[in-house]
Amino acid sequence: MPIEVSARLLREAGVFIAGESVECEVTVRNRRAGGPGVVESLAWCSVQLHCQEVLNGGRVKVPPSRQQKKSTHGPNTALLPGRGENGFTVHASRPTVLFCDLQLRPEESRSFRCTEVLPEEDTPPTYKGHAVKYMYKLTIGVQHVNSPVKLLRIPLRVLRILTTTGFSHLCDDDDRLSPSNPFLNTQLTKASVLDIANQMIENITAVKNCHIYSVTNSHGRIGSFTLFKNGFKLGEDILGRFSFEDGQVPCVQYCVSLQSIEELTEEYKLKDDQPPTVITHVTQHAVSFFYAQSEVKLHIPLTATPTFFTDVVHLKWRLHFEFVTSTEPLAINPNKDGLWMAPNELDIETMVWDLPLKVFPCSPLNACLTTIEAENCATLVV
Repeated sequence: MPIEVSARLLREAGVFIAGESVECEVTVRNRRAGGPGVVESLAWCSVQLHCQEVLNGGRVKVPPSRQQKKSTHGPNTALLPGRGENGFTVHASRPTVLFCDLQLRPEESRSFRCTEVLPEEDTPPTYKGHAVKYMYKLTIGVQHVNSPVKLLRIPLRVLRILTTTGFSHLCDDDDRLSPSNPFLNTQLTKASVLDIANQMIENITAVKNCHIYSVTNSHGRIGSFTLFKNGFKLGEDILGRFSFEDGQVPCVQYCVSLQSIEELTEEYKLKDDQPPTVITHVTQHAVSFFYAQSEVKLHIPLTATPTFFTDVVHLKWRLHFEFVTSTEPLAINPNKDGLWMAPNELDIETMVWDLPLKVFPCSPLNACLTTIEAENCATLVV
């Protein structure tokens, strides 16, 4: 049965924001080189979008209520998007039938286009953690008459904005979208979900006011740390500044790390005291002895997952600080010339401090820049 079915996304890379429309083109071609009377036929073809949740049994306790919702196998002639995959189907769109009883002559091809809308609320983003994974796929099902269904899958990366309500309704806000230039065409245009999402991300992560934190230990004040905002997007640099001018305790050196914390909810923990999984993405070390100020710059990877939460897991972000302080002050006489030699021994203490952050998605067009090879197409012979 030499019929080739190929599917490709109309976007160059399969990265989308929740609420966007995924456009796909499916091409069916008869590869048989025969006479005009030889015709190949397909019974039907349909497209469906689904999100699969995979739990790590060594880290997660699955409640009995969830085990009953596990994906069933069903007959071979039924379209089940999660067939052959582990885990649970947490979202599945309604199947879109592209054609029924399609007949193709030798070397003839037909193309079909379809659109699937990503869910905006109550669904997680794409995430590959240690305890749980969420994977989105666009599944194309094809069947010959009296033959099993064959599935073609295209992986998607879905980013989600952490909001209490959706944002697609803002696309109909005419006042917000009206042009401010009187010399432009006054005809109103409906903004896309991507435009609204990008604008919302820019508003959330904009610099509104700086945050100053006082760093102290049991001996007194070490210094202050200034963070210009506490909401960042993927691919952005976290900029901060330490000031030790008014410090009472000398800070010898410090280390700051950008970390994500994967914490299971109580219902899914194997043990009551099960600790969260901490992943360190970027680390910066600095010597700050006799420094008045010190700068901090950490880059958030584009491949990371923004802050989100589900009924299974919470993904949080933080800055993890480790300070090394001296218990005895070391003074330098500024009126005396000479070379200062570091002491051979120094009594020190360590202190740890965690500063929570919120990480939001960036534009999906920017997130796809890290994709080495775009997985936006797939081919199957039926």
